Amino acid sequence: MTTHHSPQLRTLPDRIRQIALFEVGGLLLISPPFIWLSGVAVHDSITLLVIIAFIAALWNAAYNVSGNPTAFFPSCAR
Repeated sequence: MTTHHSPQLRTLPDRIRQIALFEVGGLLLISPPFIWLSGVAVHDSITLLVIIAFIAALWNAAYNVSGNPTAFFPSCAR
């Protein structure tokens, strides 16, 4: 007889750490070319890019939770 084991889900702090590192990495990659090509001041460019990254991270989290709330909130499982 085989037993079925569900894969262990990531914890919320682990997910937040992954999102933060992903966004920081993206900002490090895209900020220099954006500043160079746009001609906008460094402070203004970084502020804009950080706001956009934050909105994108929130949007992605909301989308993921709406598709599978039990992944983030195991107590919601039926």
